[in-house]
Amino acid sequence: MLLARKAFGSDITFGEIERRGLEDSSSAEALAARQAGMAYRVVAECTAENGEVKARVSATTLDAADPLAAIHGAENLLVFEDEDGRRHTIRGRGAGRYATAEAVLGDIFDIYYETLESEGSGYTAHNAESCRAQGAAI
Repeated sequence: MLLARKAFGSDITFGEIERRGLEDSSSAEALAARQAGMAYRVVAECTAENGEVKARVSATTLDAADPLAAIHGAENLLVFEDEDGRRHTIRGRGAGRYATAEAVLGDIFDIYYETLESEGSGYTAHNAESCRAQGAAI
């Protein structure tokens, strides 16, 4: 929905998005893709044709040369085409289990230290001090 809204100014609803996730797929599909030298990924896609916006999220087989096939772990990739037909690719770290765990633990530590300060426990955070959990597994 965010992709459709930002890219096309659409007010598409969740119910209008075609969805076929991994739970609706078979392990045979993923295995067949791997044996053929291809990748099997969950891909979100949004298109606009003749003023109609269509969105879907589905598990799909990708050619090994497709930029989306090279994504692993917490990495995200966005490929989009502008009005002139030029393709652009943006790649970066997204929220995977470790990145999410790190952010959650960081928030918990921040709340903890803010609580200590507000209760007058004698603890004072220094400007350069930060609490971050690196590579935490939950």
